[in-house]
Amino acid sequence: MKFLAVLKDSLYETIDQKLFYVLLAVSLVLVLVCASFSFQRLPVAEVLQNHYGNTVTISEVQVVDEPTFGSQGRYRFTITPAEGDLPPPRQERAGRREVWERSTYWSLSELTINPVAPLRTGGGFTDPMVLESEKDKDGKLKRAVAEVTFRWPEIFQSHELVILFGLHKTEMLFPVGGTVTAIQVAIVDYLAGWVGVTIAVICTAGFVPNMMRKGSIDLLLVRPIPRPILLLYKYLGGLLFVALNAAFLVGASWVVFGFTMNNWNPWYLASVGVLMFYFAVLYSLSVLIGVLTQSSLAAILVTLGFWIFMAVVNMVYVLAHDDRSQIQFPQYVVTALDAIHFVMPRLSDLSALNQRALLEANGMSGVLNQELRQAALRFSWTEALATSFGFIVVMLGLACWRFTRRDY
Repeated sequence: MKFLAVLKDSLYETIDQKLFYVLLAVSLVLVLVCASFSFQRLPVAEVLQNHYGNTVTISEVQVVDEPTFGSQGRYRFTITPAEGDLPPPRQERAGRREVWERSTYWSLSELTINPVAPLRTGGGFTDPMVLESEKDKDGKLKRAVAEVTFRWPEIFQSHELVILFGLHKTEMLFPVGGTVTAIQVAIVDYLAGWVGVTIAVICTAGFVPNMMRKGSIDLLLVRPIPRPILLLYKYLGGLLFVALNAAFLVGASWVVFGFTMNNWNPWYLASVGVLMFYFAVLYSLSVLIGVLTQSSLAAILVTLGFWIFMAVVNMVYVLAHDDRSQIQFPQYVVTALDAIHFVMPRLSDLSALNQRALLEANGMSGVLNQELRQAALRFSWTEALATSFGFIVVMLGLACWRFTRRDY
């Protein structure tokens, strides 16, 4: 029970911060903003018409397999040439609509020769096939029945954006999966990640120095609790500051996305754990500096400075190992970067891995695979977690060692 009492004291110290409630209020506003808009799917016939252009007519659309938000669906439809002669392809035409017309023209030309030739794919349309076709006496295509698989999150111009709880609708040019991922990345990586973690570093930097003040430390040391356990419970108290805010913001917005978009993305909810681990790395350094200096300001400056240093090193490291980069680094610089990157926590890797996991969970697997094929570097969850966890162990180990040997 004595250990629970210390943890309860850490929890009270966390929620006693006025800024804690300010952050909860800001999180509530962000959740309401997320709840004020949603994405409404366009009719299948309209999406097909947008995809194949106005040189054909889409009709008799049938649902073969109805999808959810992040899955794919299959549809059967009838495609017929538009009235009049098909325009010849013109290389000087510009614009998306003209490109669609030209691509459809060549697809129909193939159908004239081979009725089972696949229709044009890409942009979320996969596995197309022509089931049957009819030709006129001149051998030109009269009509065809085809099937195609939709990956709805990847399709351009497939949804409308509903704003202010349905008061206004506007056409979306970008895929809904990418848009939702961008919103979730903005919440997890930028609002909760950069802004929230910075505020958390500043607010929690004083937990350990305040504990070590004369009077406070005397009351704590009289308890029959080992000093390392006492310090680790203070560390857990700092983590609670981020855990409670992140759980509220991400959890509430996850529920909102589920009800408004039917997007119950499990990885977005699991991002709370990634965010917690991200802060745990920085806070372990803050605890060590707090024990060594007993200064909140020193803990803040060193932790934020180290965070910026890690970001710069990672950026240069990626450029140095990217074959597509136009910058050539000397070999000794690359060797030094490899050594520093090997021993440092991989916070930037965690962010990149989390973003890719969100893309995949939101049905953007095609975009993700293309990105992975083009990337010069391969990030690893195992390496990122192992090196970051090792950093936490070393920082907390040094802090506990110093805290144990210090006289009060």
